[in-house]
Amino acid sequence: MEITKIREIAEIGIENTALADCFVVDIVLSGRKIEVYIDSDTGVDFQKCKKLSRFIESYLDESGLVSDNYILEVSSPGLDRPLVSPRQYKKNIGRLLKVVSKKFESSLECRLLEVKEEGIVIEYTVILKEDRKKKKITVKDEVSWEDLIKVTIEAEF
Repeated sequence: MEITKIREIAEIGIENTALADCFVVDIVLSGRKIEVYIDSDTGVDFQKCKKLSRFIESYLDESGLVSDNYILEVSSPGLDRPLVSPRQYKKNIGRLLKVVSKKFESSLECRLLEVKEEGIVIEYTVILKEDRKKKKITVKDEVSWEDLIKVTIEAEF
């Protein structure tokens, strides 16, 4: 079973089950386990996952594309899964992110301000030493899609 075929089935399922605000984020295949991660502009709940899961399961069972011995999981990506599509980024404007990028030496905790065609605009704090005093400066920076390696949402309490 190919990831592209599962993605195609999931996208057909989204269209056919009145889940128009949902989109496929990622597909992971490992052994007999099929994981489908979906997101939505209005949030993903159990009912949306169940609806899509039943569609995919029905399609797979009827088509014979996989053996009867498979495990299907449909869920939202969760905080530990990286953001992968511009639509996900737009949904998370204002949230705190952990960004790993070619542009920075280490991972960076920052706030997502804007999503552009070329990449994202973030804001972070830098501490500078001036005359034995520490000074905090807020930096607004742009990072291109090509420079992003891994971006995850950080939980805020």
